Amino acid sequence: MMSDEPQQNGKCLLKMQIGPVQEFIAQARSTRDLWSGSYLLSWLMAAGLRALEAQGANIIYPVWQEQPLRTLLARDATELEKCTIPNLPNVLLASVLQPDPKALALAVEKAIRAEWLTIANAVWEFCHDSGVILANRDRYQAQVGHFLSIAWQITPWEPQFSGDWGAWTQANGHQLASVRQTHAFNAWNSGGWHAAKANNKDSLNGRDEAVAGGPRWRKELPAQLKPFFKHEDWIGAITLIKRLWHVGYLPKWGFKKDHFKMPSTVGIASHDPFATQAIHDEDEEPKNDDLAGQDTYFAVLAFDGDKMGERIHQLRSPGEHTAFSQKLGIFALHEVSPIVVRHQGRIIYAGGDDVLALLPADMALNCGEALQKAFQKATGCTASAGIAFAHCQNPLQDVVRAAQAAEQRAKRSPETGGLGRSAVAITLFKRSGETVEWGCQWAGGGLKLFGALTEALASQKLSAKFTYALIELLRPYRMASTPLMEQGESVKAANGFKVAEVIGREFAHTLGRQHGPKFPKDKDQQESLGEQLTSALEDYLSTLKSHSIDRQLQDVIGLCQTVAFAPAQNQAKNRNGKGSS
Repeated sequence: MMSDEPQQNGKCLLKMQIGPVQEFIAQARSTRDLWSGSYLLSWLMAAGLRALEAQGANIIYPVWQEQPLRTLLARDATELEKCTIPNLPNVLLASVLQPDPKALALAVEKAIRAEWLTIANAVWEFCHDSGVILANRDRYQAQVGHFLSIAWQITPWEPQFSGDWGAWTQANGHQLASVRQTHAFNAWNSGGWHAAKANNKDSLNGRDEAVAGGPRWRKELPAQLKPFFKHEDWIGAITLIKRLWHVGYLPKWGFKKDHFKMPSTVGIASHDPFATQAIHDEDEEPKNDDLAGQDTYFAVLAFDGDKMGERIHQLRSPGEHTAFSQKLGIFALHEVSPIVVRHQGRIIYAGGDDVLALLPADMALNCGEALQKAFQKATGCTASAGIAFAHCQNPLQDVVRAAQAAEQRAKRSPETGGLGRSAVAITLFKRSGETVEWGCQWAGGGLKLFGALTEALASQKLSAKFTYALIELLRPYRMASTPLMEQGESVKAANGFKVAEVIGREFAHTLGRQHGPKFPKDKDQQESLGEQLTSALEDYLSTLKSHSIDRQLQDVIGLCQTVAFAPAQNQAKNRNGKGSS
């Protein structure tokens, strides 16, 4: 029963969501673009929450009282560094008790849109004052007006919700989903959009007509702005705001240039996210010889709680819901940053159960596991992660999208090719052009085997050829290694084919042949190493037995391919003189 059920009469639930989110954030040429998109959405949400608080609403989600942006907007912030991490989600939930809840919702929406227009106008004026030439202002304002999507739903308390807070919040959520599906909008070409050869499109989103950009425009930029436009891209209004609002608007809130120092992907890959070397600073442009000889891979980690909607709908009262929001807030505000910094990474976003971070390649998996443990301890819920590894010269937005897709793969059911939640999925883009996919559940034995093999290879107890030799032995057993084999079913499993036994035997055969230069000479130590690795393999295979024969083989092969990549990153790190913390 709801502890405060008698007081529900006359109350309404207000749920509001702003967007776009994932695509807007992922449309990034640089780490600053990536951070800036996340921070801009958090800032706008903070403006809405501040207006909601001023109207006397009870904010249930997200946690608002402890938010650094709350103190900043109140002009009471003392540590501006803490105010630069995007910690607010794009959704809010509040209970409202007043004569006209619709007027309150409209006031919150108005506050968000007004702040967005203030930011957009400040960037335009900043460009004008800096001598930056932009296209006509009508086009700029049309794109600004079309950009922001805000949907909200008010659900009054009704007797049918008696004793069931979860049913009330669920009904509110379903109604908002319907609103978002049927939300009225203006056609994109109304108000300044035209089709012609002279109207180049924004190079990042492919949709907006350019208001700036191109080779001549970049050459004429003031020296202090050139680091923000390193390529001869065509730039629409939204991308321009994302690039410049930290220098065109945020300084009026007390921020200095150093508050927005961003590491490049080179700096992330080289364990130097705080830009102690010039070539690792996003505002510096590395030369080709700066990258010579460096095996500089970085990782994007996308992390998200599992079945959070179901968990919320199980809550029995507003008090329980608020308490759960506090747990999510503790994780986002106090747990995420120390873990990411300890693994020498850079937070892009950390709000509620959702995290996006850049990390050195050899630190990403450990960081994801640490976040999962902290999240489970703070909330009692599990989470899944997607990690994409790529060379630092790969397009950043492609790597971000790959990490987001991997996170979804971790959450999908095994029947649809996923990992069934409480899992980590990995996508590895090799410079050769090969793409490797692998993943496992956090507690499924895969990480144990991964760690044991990685340590044995890094310590040179096993030959560097070990994983490649095992892969070559296992591949012929696959029945769907090519699309033709898969579609034609030209190869089928023999009755009683014991795939786990076959994998174990091939693994033991490879162990006996692929010794490294530091393979133990003592027989007891040899047996101990063999038992450790074999035990880890058996634990992993026991979690795969419900999968098809081909899926089990592919999972082991994918693990080996990922393991083969890991020691190379450790060696590159050591060559560059960077140690792990």
